[in-house]
Order: sequence, then structure tokens, then C-alpha cells
Amino acid sequence: MGKPTVSRRLLVAGGLGVGGAVLVGVAEHQAHGPGKSSATRSATPSIDAPLSSSTTATASAPPTVSTPRTPAQLSAKLEAYQRSRGIRLGVALYDHRVNATFTHEGSWRTETFSIIKVLLLAAVLRRCQEQSLSLTPEQAGLARAMMAESDNKAADALLTWVGVAQVRRVARLFGLTSTVIREGTTEGSSNWWGYSTTTPTDQLKLLRGIWTTRILTAANRDYLKTPDDRSDSVATLGRVLPAAAIDRRVEHEERLGQSR
Repeated sequence: MGKPTVSRRLLVAGGLGVGGAVLVGVAEHQAHGPGKSSATRSATPSIDAPLSSSTTATASAPPTVSTPRTPAQLSAKLEAYQRSRGIRLGVALYDHRVNATFTHEGSWRTETFSIIKVLLLAAVLRRCQEQSLSLTPEQAGLARAMMAESDNKAADALLTWVGVAQVRRVARLFGLTSTVIREGTTEGSSNWWGYSTTTPTDQLKLLRGIWTTRILTAANRDYLKTPDDRSDSVATLGRVLPAAAIDRRVEHEERLGQSR
């Protein structure tokens, strides 16, 4: 039997208006043999109290509110989904109303691909904040392109300006202890920033940090949520990339994953 191919779908979903959700990494393991598939599964709920609701977002549908479920029920659903699809996924949820957190494979580390752009823009804004700078019109245009269209060249330019050391420092400020940030700007190279790695737990820390901490000013937090100045553009971090952009990135990232 040949070596399984692996494709990855990487999205961030959620918001703290009702609850927070982060889906980081869906790795589809497809063996070359007939009828063969594999997925590693483990669920580690971090609370025993029921989650009153969870808000999720996908590339093709607006957020929906699910029926209340306990962590054990959520774990069982995710386990069944993984088995039915032959995939591995990581999920982190936070419900601010009951201060409850749920994780499923929360420590699973996988490549970030485009979701690292949220941290990158946070690092750019933090540098401007510390040095009493404003984004230049060119930088603002790059930020819009990076976040609204998932433009990798724009990300390259902003990473070059801010420096990987600053991105790593801001990651530490947000408490991202399991996130490893690569510095390369050559797409597909071994040290390309898209091959940075993270975990669902770390991404939930980032999501909550953007909404609830003073690492960024209120103005910069608001800008990070809506970098393209449209009122409907980023109601939550789950909508950072429009559906069309996500679809394009998924296709591209799957091709990269299969060619590695």
C-alpha cells in the first residue's frame, strides 16, 4: 500500500458575541489502497458543565446556533464525524456567558496557512502602536488585500516590514505557547510563513485576546476585525476571509499539501 496523501483545510471560525469557536486544521488522510482511510482521534473536553450554545461558521454558510450539548455529547459528535469522513480535526470553543471552554484535539499542531495572517496584522498594528505610527496608505492597502482577499504577496510585504521577531513577540504577548512562526516569503519553501504551525487552543487564545485584552488599543482591535472598512466584512474572526477567498485558498492549500 502506498503512502497516504494528506490534504489540509484550515479555517478560523467564531466570535465572542454569543460564543467563540475555532476550527484549526482538517487533515484528510486518504490511503491508496481500496476502502482504506485513517484518522487519529482524541477528545479532551476541559469542562463538565453543559455548553449552552456554540456559534460556528463555515465557508459556505452563515453562523448557526446549535442545540445545547454537553462536552461529552460534542466529543461524541466530533468522533463520529471524524470516523465517517476519515479525517482528523481540532476544535476549540469558548462560551463567554457561562465562562466555559471546550476543546477537541486542542493541542493538535498543524500548519496555519492563511490563518497566520490574523497574527501578522496584529503584530503590524502593535508595532505601529508602540512607535506612535499610523499605517501608511500603502500598508493599509496591503492589510485589506491580505485579510479580504487572502493575498499572499501582501502578507509577504507586511512580514518583511514588521519582521518575524515582532510577530513572534506578539504571539508571546497573546500567550500562544504552541505556535511556531516561520519567516520565509517564498511560497512552498520549507520555511515559508504558511507552514507555521499552531493549535486550536492557541488560536482561541488569539481570538479571545483580540476581543478582550489591551495588547492592542480599542481602535486597533476594531481595525483588525474590519480591515477593509466594510461594516459587514468581519463581524467575527470566522468571517475574516470571504467564502470565495476561502474556497480558493482551500484548493491551493490542498494542492500544496499533496505535493509535499
